[in-house]
Amino acid sequence: RKDMEAKKKYSKDEPIDNPYKENFISKSLVGDNTSSLSDGAGVRIAIIDAPIDIHALGMQQTTTHGSKVSHVIDCTEGVETMLFDSALLDDNHVLGAAGNIIKIHPSWINPSGIWKTGFKRLAELASGVVWDQIQAGYTKKKQLMYTNLDILPKTEVDAEPSSKSLDIAESDHKKRFVDSLAQIEKIIGLKYDPLIQVLAFFDGDDWNCVVGFFDQDLSQLTPCKEYEKSGMNILLIPELELYLNFNIWDGGAKVSLTISGNHGTHVASIAAGNCIEDTDLNGIAPGAELISLNIYDPALSGMESNLSISRALQLAREYNCDLINMSFSEDGRFGNNCEISRAFHTLLHEGQ
Repeated sequence: RKDMEAKKKYSKDEPIDNPYKENFISKSLVGDNTSSLSDGAGVRIAIIDAPIDIHALGMQQTTTHGSKVSHVIDCTEGVETMLFDSALLDDNHVLGAAGNIIKIHPSWINPSGIWKTGFKRLAELASGVVWDQIQAGYTKKKQLMYTNLDILPKTEVDAEPSSKSLDIAESDHKKRFVDSLAQIEKIIGLKYDPLIQVLAFFDGDDWNCVVGFFDQDLSQLTPCKEYEKSGMNILLIPELELYLNFNIWDGGAKVSLTISGNHGTHVASIAAGNCIEDTDLNGIAPGAELISLNIYDPALSGMESNLSISRALQLAREYNCDLINMSFSEDGRFGNNCEISRAFHTLLHEGQ
């Protein structure tokens, strides 16, 4: 933005050259060896934001074929779910934390025999744009379901009605029925907010987690290890391509469930997207590795808190990040001696 004339001269044939890119990525971060690392390879960037969607374009691998996103970690408290030791009813069933019976697949390896269960409402995990997408998807699915219902009242008639008149009558009746249901739901404020059930177990090496809706048979789902171990996350709502990340804390006492966010993915793509099929869509440092540190708390309508930011900054230090991206703002007043201020001071002035 320093040279505003460059913006005026911009055209598709003459793209703007970024005079700061080489200094920013090569010299400042990787020293004198700029010939092979000018794309940010070897650089680790912490994205302190909403969780990155690892399935988004450019978020799969670096230019050196390493994982683009190496860790996805929740730093809030709002998405934590308590896990309880659950009673084994027989070899294939446990009693869930919500009082439901959960079926276990016989292939799941659990040497300790301890099964952890918990539950969470969907509304406690999603907010903002993601919540709106979930509601819109449910409304579309519901309307389709209502349209396919056989709800035409059965009446005795002297003469058999024509097929055409019957179709018109049924269509009109269904429309009135769907409109009435929509009006009722609007009045009472009905939202799609199902219960999500969680089953966790330790296979001797790593924690595994199975997550599904309350009416799902969890034994038909595939257990998933934490992202940094498996490079995978949990597909919760296939039609919306809605994925869940999870972190197990305190030796299995609780689990954090986070839904991949739009904004975190957006800024991560700008910083380090690596689009193999179309390099014109690359970010500033396509070779860089990313660590996703979630600070967006659904319990605060997607806002960040002092605690979540402080946790994220601490983790950025622990994982030896070279850069930190923070693209958020909230109204607030922070004194020079607050926890966040001290964390910034340590990062900037102590070089840690």
